[in-house]
Amino acid sequence: MKRREFIRNSGLLLGGASLVGCGLFNCAKKEEKMEEAGEPTPEMSRLDMIKKDMMEKQGLSEAEVAAKMTEFQEMLPEVKQMCICANCPSYVEGETELGFCHALVGKSSKITERKSCICPECPIYKKLGMKRGYYCLMGSKLELDLAEM
Repeated sequence: MKRREFIRNSGLLLGGASLVGCGLFNCAKKEEKMEEAGEPTPEMSRLDMIKKDMMEKQGLSEAEVAAKMTEFQEMLPEVKQMCICANCPSYVEGETELGFCHALVGKSSKITERKSCICPECPIYKKLGMKRGYYCLMGSKLELDLAEM
């Protein structure tokens, strides 16, 4: 067993941190640790994480995930056309994306405050039978569904 694995498995994280600080323990790069933990790395996009989650949590094959991504791409123009996000009290001027509920868009990088939510009034919300709101702050329907699994 490698020293890194021993320290991680033994629960001696503080001891491991001190070994790292003394140079007695060779750590993996931060990105490798994040990837092992299933967290997004700077190199891993949000969509890569979604693909990974679809395969792991939904048990889909790479081909099935690719088909779903194609379906998402085909649906995106319709979602953006029907989207009412720009009319929402929570919407922030200058936001360049709309359709936060869509898997290829996801949560906003600019909206940070819950003022009010009009998601239930949206035709996409009704068409897809959505049940949540504040997709601009929480993430896409798919991301939230995968998080519950």
